[in-house]
Amino acid sequence: MQQAWLKLSPNMRTRKYWQQNCNGYFIMEAILSVAIMGMIAVTIMPTLNFLLTRTKKSIHETEATLLLQEALEVTYHVFMTTNDWVTFTAPNVYKPVHNGKWELIEGSDVNLEALFGRKIEINFVCRNTETGMQIEDPGCSPTHPSFDPNSRKIMVTVSWNEPSGLREIKGDLLVIKQLQTN
Repeated sequence: MQQAWLKLSPNMRTRKYWQQNCNGYFIMEAILSVAIMGMIAVTIMPTLNFLLTRTKKSIHETEATLLLQEALEVTYHVFMTTNDWVTFTAPNVYKPVHNGKWELIEGSDVNLEALFGRKIEINFVCRNTETGMQIEDPGCSPTHPSFDPNSRKIMVTVSWNEPSGLREIKGDLLVIKQLQTN
């Protein structure tokens, strides 16, 4: 029998050895590789889910920031090209509209890009008469002794809903009327 074994080629001897002595190793290797792949998948899936969620949030934050910037720029433009600031009653909420030129009308934007809400609040500004510093006074009005008729505080809020709840970003701008000197 040994002579028959020796007459086989080296390749055939290896195959015969595996057939006689190593039954079941292939199944064990397959089970181990499936287990390792499963552990890798369990680790990668939550990470991918987190990254997809974070990407979606980042997209919303970027779009909201652009809407906020647009509202601040439009409001600044309207105030700088308008001589009569009395038309904008304060405190009040406005939205930008483009009808050949930018203007502000009362109300707030809803469903901008099918997701966002935006409002522009215009408030009066009061200043310390000695220092000129702005005073945070909720009762600031044209009848207030520290009222500044040449300044307005613009506050823009952009909000949207996400699965985690309501999100919003805010920005504000102090607009000062340029006085004409002759």
